[in-house]
Amino acid sequence: MPVSDWRVQRQYYQDTKKGGRIHMDEATYMYRINSICLKKGEPFTPGRINVFVGANNCGKTQLLKDMLGYITGTRTPTIILNELEVPYPKTWDAIEQAYDMKIFESNQSKQLRHIAPTLDSDPSGPSAPDIITTLSHWLVHDKRAFRAATGAGLVTYLNTDNRLKLAMSQPVQQNLYKRGAKNVLEALYTSGSSATEIVRECIRKIFGIDIFLNPFNLGTLEFKVGDDFSFVSNNPQEAFKQLSGYPILDTQGDGLRSVLGMISAIVSTKKPVLLLDEPEAFLHPPQALQLGEIISGLVEPSQQIFIATHSADFLRGLLSSTRDAVIIHLDRVENITEANVLDSATLNQIITDPLLSSSRVLEGMFYKGVVATEADADAVFYHRLFQKIGSADEVHFVNAHNKQTLKKIIDPYKKLGIKFAMIADADVIRDKREFTDILQITPDDQVKKQALEEREAIINHFQSQNKYEILCDLQAKTKELAERTTILETADPDDIASALFDFRQNLKKLRDESDELSEFKKNGRAALPDALQNNFDTLWSCCANIGLFIVNVGELESWLVDYDLERSSNKSKWISKALNKLFDIEYDENKAIWKFVDALRAFLVS
Repeated sequence: MPVSDWRVQRQYYQDTKKGGRIHMDEATYMYRINSICLKKGEPFTPGRINVFVGANNCGKTQLLKDMLGYITGTRTPTIILNELEVPYPKTWDAIEQAYDMKIFESNQSKQLRHIAPTLDSDPSGPSAPDIITTLSHWLVHDKRAFRAATGAGLVTYLNTDNRLKLAMSQPVQQNLYKRGAKNVLEALYTSGSSATEIVRECIRKIFGIDIFLNPFNLGTLEFKVGDDFSFVSNNPQEAFKQLSGYPILDTQGDGLRSVLGMISAIVSTKKPVLLLDEPEAFLHPPQALQLGEIISGLVEPSQQIFIATHSADFLRGLLSSTRDAVIIHLDRVENITEANVLDSATLNQIITDPLLSSSRVLEGMFYKGVVATEADADAVFYHRLFQKIGSADEVHFVNAHNKQTLKKIIDPYKKLGIKFAMIADADVIRDKREFTDILQITPDDQVKKQALEEREAIINHFQSQNKYEILCDLQAKTKELAERTTILETADPDDIASALFDFRQNLKKLRDESDELSEFKKNGRAALPDALQNNFDTLWSCCANIGLFIVNVGELESWLVDYDLERSSNKSKWISKALNKLFDIEYDENKAIWKFVDALRAFLVS
């Protein structure tokens, strides 16, 4: 069944399921997190689908735990969260009708019961002889107590541990419909066949197998696993025989158990808030991507889901299937976590822009810092250097494809508050307009002014060269090259093709060498007279302080001259030799290349 089919089926299930929330008009109470306020920073407004991203240990999982604690009114102090802005109902009847709050009589007392947020224990809740009066009192006079009484009925919390157990075989006691579901299998079973069929289709899409929720095993609910269960009879005795030879989910791998528990919980839950931690756990990248594509279609319009993920594949899949996701980047500095929200326009640009969507921009959201380079070879080379100093896990290197798009690649990270840097060859200063555009990464006008002044001094030195002399020299060398390249029309076609290739390469070399900035591009600071080297140092410092790191030896291919690897006009051949060379050389704080890397690392992770 195509994805669109199970989404239609999901909508049908939402419209027809029994025992869930009623259709709401404008006067009906709706529980929703309107604002999230951390202990530091401004509050932010979540949407229907919300994704927390950031480097390891930035607080993504802890924030979900804090949110669970706040919603359920626990007395345990929160670590990251300050408070949630949520609406309270005007009366008890309003929340009871909207979210099917069940009150049961037991031993001359009445009890409000909910299935646990983790969906793995008996329904529980507060009890009192007149529980409605007690709840109404808390609603007016003690909001925390009211949250403690009702919160478990409003939130589902799924982490990597409880998901593995959620869909495993469970004994079913009597009076299931009367006492209420106490686990995912019971909740899915009582939700009806439409809900179960949605889960089956999702599992087929991700794993290419079929599952069957088996109620025929005499007091036990269990998932059977196979290729196709379309043959199963409606007759209990016959179905029992047909299914007896198939393995149960309990014997399967962690990936299948985790996803099946997760999707079953999302489909069968009737709660307005879902908290989902690391949904990609135990999955291969293609499976994580498919899970991301599916998740958004499972969340109802009246629900909110909050996801903490470490997977760019899951995030890519999610964003491919929805345009209303909110990306919240968390950053932790000195045990304080702050949040930055990516605006919808920038998020949409990341998804739809050919450059941004093809440049692994999403991966950078899970690192402490991001470095944009001019080409893929540059990204690979600098990443290898960071591996040598033990910092590769902290920094993501992304290919911007050229100087002109460095700023475009970096812009999303800037808006998310992720530390960023750009590495550019020395000739980045060639075009004033392009250089000025890159400098817009800083709001500091004084820094921009000084950088442009130093650039002007350096550029004027090269532009003062005699253009006529350069022209004459180029003409003479071109003539010499043409005279030297002699081949007859009757020669072997392969020889002619080879001669043509060499001639073009030599022409390109002559053109590059005639460029006024050719020596500067090759040698960087060393190509300048002593008087201008101070200007370059000031320019370099100005730019490095705002995240633009100019290669002070000129270009990538000049870095390893100190290690006896000569420059080459063939970058692909040079990078192959360079990467092999890096296996042999050791860190040396006195070498130019390591000074550059140290400065870059200090800027990004300080």
